[in-house]
Amino acid sequence: FKKDFAPGPVSLGGNEGGGNNMYVVIVDSVSKGGSATDTTPPILSNVTTGLITETGATVTWNTDEAATSRIEFGSDNTYKDATPFSPTLVTNHSRTLSGLSPSKTYHYRVVSMDTFGNERKSGDFSFTTKTVTVTPTPGPSLLLITASDVTAHSAKITWGTDKEATTQVSFGETDAYGRGTTNQALSISHSQILLGLKAETTYHYQVISADAAGNRTFSGDLIFTTATFSPGTPVDTTPPADATNFSAIPGFRKLMLSWTNPSDSDFLGVRIYYRTDGPPASFNDAIILGDFIGLPGQVMHATHVGLENNVTYFYAAASFDTHGNFQNTARTSAKTFNPVATTNPEEPFSTGGCGMINPNDGGDPPGPGQAAEMLGMLGMILLLLLRKRLKTSQYPMVQI
Repeated sequence: FKKDFAPGPVSLGGNEGGGNNMYVVIVDSVSKGGSATDTTPPILSNVTTGLITETGATVTWNTDEAATSRIEFGSDNTYKDATPFSPTLVTNHSRTLSGLSPSKTYHYRVVSMDTFGNERKSGDFSFTTKTVTVTPTPGPSLLLITASDVTAHSAKITWGTDKEATTQVSFGETDAYGRGTTNQALSISHSQILLGLKAETTYHYQVISADAAGNRTFSGDLIFTTATFSPGTPVDTTPPADATNFSAIPGFRKLMLSWTNPSDSDFLGVRIYYRTDGPPASFNDAIILGDFIGLPGQVMHATHVGLENNVTYFYAAASFDTHGNFQNTARTSAKTFNPVATTNPEEPFSTGGCGMINPNDGGDPPGPGQAAEMLGMLGMILLLLLRKRLKTSQYPMVQI
């Protein structure tokens, strides 16, 4: 089989069928399909800011030819920060800014590069994040916020809450932040790793936790300074091995995830992310559930709840080490359970927001929540085997 491609990046997918396959790639001079002397950068249009929240915003734009995507942004037009570079060549671009500070004005410009390396930057745009709405119910109390294990390029932020809550850290070189990490798991013990930091730099950070009802608490502005980088220190660019045994078991409005951490000594955690329209290429084009910190070789469990029924969710697990190297080729998918009709008005089949029950290492004795999980799975197996009409009340529901 032979196939010719136009100039530019080419993705060679896997061949169907069994046995060994081999590619022979011949690079020849351009005879058709484009000019090797193209020096015109893509034309940018329709730059728009949308979905502005207290801590994030989505920016979209178009180009007249397939090009890469990146946003440079900051508290002024010097643009001290940028989104991760997306090499995917598209004409409709969308990038999300996260970890922003509420009630602050941000300046940004979009950047796209075509297949020949011609880059164009837009003019200056700006938007203002929303003001935090004070709810009558107080959020969780934040306890013992600490920055530890600070290296030249990473830091660990830990804290506790007086009740189960989510985990989020906003950080940056100013109190406008501009970067962030998040984990939707509900826990009273919180830990996030900040990666990709500059050596000998003072960073501002803020921790945020929300309880199951959505009541949030913001810490004040805190700082730490990264360590000095020694030029003689070898730079680790090797990611850890993949997470193994990554699987998703369907449930009613939920999926039960499990995986085994790699055994690399410098392993730090696994970032779980997902899409519903197909497997995610990277966490830059997907919804991040969170970073799950664990020990090398540890078995992890988590439950993604509040999902739509009869929908396939595609997951990826990116293991990462203390140097910020990611290995993201572990994939799994599953379709949420399609329930039978119900006449119980107290349990309608409406969908809510997404949440995550805190994962565990599989070594703790089972509690009431785990017993409910097992009963739910037994109920679903019986339904599939017997194909009898069951009431919705027979399925345990996790309320977030």
